[in-house]
Amino acid sequence: MTENWEVQWKDYYRILQVHPSAEQEVVKAAYDKLARKYHPDVNQISTANKRMTEINEAFEILRDPEKRGRYHLMWLQKTEGRTQTRSNLDNISTNPPRKRVRGYLIWGLALTCLVALAIVLIIRNHQPTPSSESSLIPTTTTNIPLNVKIKDITLPVKAQSSSGNLTYEQIFTVVNLESFDVRVRWEGSSSITGIFDSGYISVNANDSREIKRSYSYAVDGVEIVTYTLYYGDIALDTFSATHEISK
Repeated sequence: MTENWEVQWKDYYRILQVHPSAEQEVVKAAYDKLARKYHPDVNQISTANKRMTEINEAFEILRDPEKRGRYHLMWLQKTEGRTQTRSNLDNISTNPPRKRVRGYLIWGLALTCLVALAIVLIIRNHQPTPSSESSLIPTTTTNIPLNVKIKDITLPVKAQSSSGNLTYEQIFTVVNLESFDVRVRWEGSSSITGIFDSGYISVNANDSREIKRSYSYAVDGVEIVTYTLYYGDIALDTFSATHEISK
């Protein structure tokens, strides 16, 4: 069955404002952000309904791995294949056969040198990471400090008693001030329990992501909670706060 985008092509990555290699959770976060901005019930501008239709259409394709795979092939053809094909045709029509052969040899040698250089740089700049999931950021940013911060920490004044335990909710926001999408590891520790939670966070370029967690303790106490962001083994930012755990 022919999809609408196969008949009338649109750049869905541009519509959702995500990188073509963005993970599914980044695509979902981008959709949620745009939907909140352009939903006709919220945005009264005349083009909001049309914009929301495009956003829904883009998300419908990019959320489905099979549809996204088919679309991505066409996206590559539309955005890269056209320029490459035009360039190849120009070379064939303007270069004599002997010059073309010489050009191929030069380009082949240059490509070999670039590949060798890339391998050397990858080996030299490789840093061990806590797990195989954490190849998070483009290699061009290696050794460049990332401007990713924690802000807006919300801790309860007191925990609430529930079924004999003390339960409460913690909220913090990760802010990405870089010009590209990042995925970082976070870790939370407590003076009462030690490391109590950790995970990965994907945050769009120049955007933020709220993290909300609920916890339960069996005893009263004054807790010092610390959140730390990591890129590999490098700590990007740390925030500590103190609050009371009591009935």
